Amino acid sequence: MRFYALAMTSVLALATTIAAQEPNRSQAEGTVGGAHLVVYYGSPALSGRDMLAQAPPGTLWRLGKDTATTLETDAGLKFGDLVVPAGSYSLFARRVDEKNWELIVNEQTGQWGTERDADMDLGHAPLIWESKGDSTDQFTIEIASVADGGELRFIWGTHVLKGKFIVP
Repeated sequence: MRFYALAMTSVLALATTIAAQEPNRSQAEGTVGGAHLVVYYGSPALSGRDMLAQAPPGTLWRLGKDTATTLETDAGLKFGDLVVPAGSYSLFARRVDEKNWELIVNEQTGQWGTERDADMDLGHAPLIWESKGDSTDQFTIEIASVADGGELRFIWGTHVLKGKFIVP
């Protein structure tokens, strides 16, 4: 009985520690073309900064904060030439040059956001970088249906990064 009580105390302490480490975890959820998608991410605030515009080319971003942003899909997706089978993946973005960003889909999940094993990259796909009229202080991810498929939208400040996909 004493072992059981000790084990339960350890499990509760671990669960409390994990929950305390990620108090601002957010979730985007949607269904596009019969595929159900969920994205789990940390949602930092700008606090007066303009992070996307200030990021120099070559910058790798974890698309949120804390634990790596995770995409779960119950059906295959296709981002440009990148085929993403049903499953769980970490998402990152890289600023390629002054006008372009790319989405990186990585097969490793559960890691701290900055700990990316590039050997586990499933691949890369272009992101569309657009300006918008208003400013969004809290980083937000949306899953949207559009005429020819879907979009993952990464919204922060006066910019939106859009990853267009189809459900083959």
